[in-house]
Amino acid sequence: EPYNSSNISLNKIDWNYNINAYDEELDKVLNDITCNDNNIRAVIEEMFGACLYANIDNRFNKIFMFTGSNILNSGSNGKSTILELLCNILGEENTSKLSLNDLTSQFKPIQLKYKLANIGDDLDKNEIDSTGLLKKLVTGEGFNAESKGKDGVDIKNYANLIFSANT
Repeated sequence: EPYNSSNISLNKIDWNYNINAYDEELDKVLNDITCNDNNIRAVIEEMFGACLYANIDNRFNKIFMFTGSNILNSGSNGKSTILELLCNILGEENTSKLSLNDLTSQFKPIQLKYKLANIGDDLDKNEIDSTGLLKKLVTGEGFNAESKGKDGVDIKNYANLIFSANT
């Protein structure tokens, strides 16, 4: 059904839905990136599906971490391709690009408001100082987010958190 203001959604993905859509080239790319491992491909497809749903009650919210080990080895192996594809599907207006460390800063988490996914690539080797806010972001517990020079606002995150790192 076409998008209209009576739909209960804060996000619009600017694509026409086609239940029979199939792209042979995309199918090959996904098979190459996953080394034809159906289990890994299913996780990637689950990640895409979870991001298409503005999950206010957090039933499907996840945190995904692509690392350089196992099938995705080190650099030049498809992690960035997958993340770029997801960002293109969701649209820039539905994504943020905060690093794991950005999520613990004072003013950055406000960028998650009304986003379907946060796609942070190339994590550094530094550990995050506190996991409290990260847990709230994944579970959908409310938190106060601040913008510089403005009063904070209480929000509940529904963006799936996705990161990549080379090991």
